[in-house]
Amino acid sequence: MFVRCVENLAELAPYRHAWDALAGDCVFKSATWLAAWWRHYGAGYPQRRLAVWLALARQDASADALVAALPCYLETTWTRGPILRLLGDGEVCSDHL
Repeated sequence: MFVRCVENLAELAPYRHAWDALAGDCVFKSATWLAAWWRHYGAGYPQRRLAVWLALARQDASADALVAALPCYLETTWTRGPILRLLGDGEVCSDHL
């Protein structure tokens, strides 16, 4: 098992179909919905940094090796420090987190 952290949306593009297959029929877990959430509610804030963790069956990082994805972002505030959060959380969140 190989675990990799992806910090930009462009690197996630090859995994989109494999990710959507893992999400099943829940649109709120799909790569498309989570990428849109990040573009609108995460990417514009300097205190937030994308941190999507991918578990791959092989180290070659090919899309067919994807076995799990943990869609997160790191938010740093001066009062609480760094916090790892799930994509889609907060005031504009989904009921399917």
